[in-house]
Amino acid sequence: LNLNAQAFTDTLLILHGKKPIGGPRSLQNSPFHSPTRILSPVDLHHQFLCHDGDGERDTNANISNFSHPPTPKLSRRSSRRNLARRSLANSVVNLTEEQQEEAVAQAQSLLDEKEAELTKRLEGFQSSRPRELTPYESKSLVALLHSNDKEKIARTLVTISNCAAFTRNQDSLREAGILVRLPSLLAGPDRSVQLAAVMACANLALNTGNMKEMEQAVVVLVLLADDRARDLDLEFLSNTLLALTNIAVLPDWHHQFHPLLPRLLQLWHSAPNTIKFQSLRLLINLACNDETIPHLLAAKTDGGLVQMVARSTPEDQLLRSSTLLANIYMSSTRQGLAEPG
Repeated sequence: LNLNAQAFTDTLLILHGKKPIGGPRSLQNSPFHSPTRILSPVDLHHQFLCHDGDGERDTNANISNFSHPPTPKLSRRSSRRNLARRSLANSVVNLTEEQQEEAVAQAQSLLDEKEAELTKRLEGFQSSRPRELTPYESKSLVALLHSNDKEKIARTLVTISNCAAFTRNQDSLREAGILVRLPSLLAGPDRSVQLAAVMACANLALNTGNMKEMEQAVVVLVLLADDRARDLDLEFLSNTLLALTNIAVLPDWHHQFHPLLPRLLQLWHSAPNTIKFQSLRLLINLACNDETIPHLLAAKTDGGLVQMVARSTPEDQLLRSSTLLANIYMSSTRQGLAEPG
């Protein structure tokens, strides 16, 4: 197994124009003797994604260092270019504006013609386990989102959230026009519809193709998360932050989060633990982007940092707080925004 793993690693390195790792090929391993270190998947990710196309090695990184072999790091000069390369959504072919409008028109037409049949299909989905949808079934669910029945829309969104566990469904629902419909549902007055739409966004955002078309949804979600009137509705706020966290995995819409940064810092300092934890997860995703750091440093907050890293802080929260502060400091140093040391 060790030989096969080393051969696999060497093959990948050769295919990418790099030298294979040298070292003994002995099978005589024991707790006291192991073969030369084999690249882990994390190392492979850094080897192939954190290098410039011209072969120049980066010199600074916001990652843990390994003893051997040295891991390539992100340089201040090339970090923005590398971040854009990591955005897989840049290479996904999505619906054009005309295709989106056509999908909306088809959904409305389908609802007008067959609402009774579509409602019966919805009841069938609710009484069975989630599964992969046919293109017509995806169009049927999206068509029901144009109904005037708020309760039916909420039930449809819950069904869509469950079905979005399948990658193929995420794609087919996008092609049926769901991402065009979601922003208006998020902005609507009915809480049950809003909550179901937020949960649908969270699940649909686990698809890079969907992320590319979710800018309008992000704008509404940011407004919802920034609404102080919802502070007592912890379920709604937590799910909204979760949806934004999933979308923020890639940097495509990070610039839309800048007005929310003071609010996120405030939640980190003073919100209940569930909200605090989710806010930290979102902040960490955003802090991986160098372009966000100046906005984070400029954000006003009332709380102090000492209490966030106190010994009495729960371990999982302390770990994430430390990760966030480390990301901010390392990026600030890399960009010359703070003095090292």
